[in-house]
This record gives sequence, C-alpha cells and structure tokens, in this order.
Amino acid sequence: MKLQRTRGRGRRMLAVLLCVGILFGNTAGRAPVMTQAAQEGKIIASSLYVRSGPSTSYSKMTVDGQEVYLTKSTVVDILDEKDGWYYILATFGGKTVKGYVSGKYVSVETPMTQTPTKTPTKAPTATKAPASTGTQATEFSVPGQIWVSELNIRKSAGTSGALLDTLKSGAKVTVLGQTYVGTEKWYKVSYQSGGTTKTGYAYA
Repeated sequence: MKLQRTRGRGRRMLAVLLCVGILFGNTAGRAPVMTQAAQEGKIIASSLYVRSGPSTSYSKMTVDGQEVYLTKSTVVDILDEKDGWYYILATFGGKTVKGYVSGKYVSVETPMTQTPTKTPTKAPTATKAPASTGTQATEFSVPGQIWVSELNIRKSAGTSGALLDTLKSGAKVTVLGQTYVGTEKWYKVSYQSGGTTKTGYAYA
C-alpha cells in the first residue's frame, strides 16, 4: 500500500494492497488552505497513502484509527500542487478526507499549474509512530505486489540487516506481518527467488 522517501542504503517503499485494516491512533495535522480550483485525477499506483503534508516525512492520515490509503483507479479531486505532491479530496471508509499524495502516482488530463499560496501560520506536524524497541510485531498474511522500480529485502528488520535480495517492480509477495525498529515500520514478507520461497523484511 502501502509511497517515497530517500533514506539511503537502498531503502525503498513497499506498496502492498492489504485486505485487512491496521489500526494505529494517529491524528493528522491541519493542512494549509489552498486556493486553486479542484481538478480530477486518478490513482495509478496499486495503493497510495494519503499524508498530512507534501513529503513522506509527514504522518499518514487516519480515519477512525486506520491509515488512509487509495487503491488503483480511485478518482480524486486535486485541490492544489506543492513540490510535486497533490493536495487532494477523497473518500475513505465512507468519510471525506483531505491530504497529500505523491504526484508521481496520480494521472491527470492536464498538469497542475502551481499558484502562489499564503504560507500557513501553522505547518503540519508529523506524528510519531508507536514507540518500539524493534520487537513489537503484528502478524497476518495477505498478498501484495511491488510497484516501485526496486525494493531491498533484508534478513532482519532495520538497515543493519543483511541484504537478501532486490525485488523488481511487479514481483509478487505475501505480507506476513509488520514490526517497528524505533519509529520505522518494516514488513515481513515471503517471496519466490530461484524456485524457492524466501522470507525477509522490507522497509515500509
């Protein structure tokens, strides 16, 4: 499901369409007031998180404790564009949500033209992920697919884990659970490599 932040050492985002809701109590910060007229766009990623600000450093939006994500072909209203991110209006869980998504994964008929907007008096504040020593884990089993160009799979959660494989876009995986290393979330996945089933961890 689960978008992109350059974090060095080959960490990339895993896009997995989960069939279950993963609940964490995060409340998104207030978004800036935008002035541009709405324009329709369509999500082209298999799954795309909605964030409280225009980068992956901002918290994921939540509805009733569930992280908000949009699936492929979902139509959204684009209210503005900032630094390559679209400020959109969408529906999730039957509720209206406003937030930011990466413009790389939204198809629009004509490119958005950024217009000057008044700097908000209060910038969105990224919320902290649940504190953890790296042993906090949630287990489940759902299918997924890699949609970024490359995704590193490590032997253990965290960038210090030995590199097992690098999966390409379109590769199929099964998400077995998730765990936190500090504030970083990692997914435990199984996948096919060389005719055998392997298990490792991918950065979320």
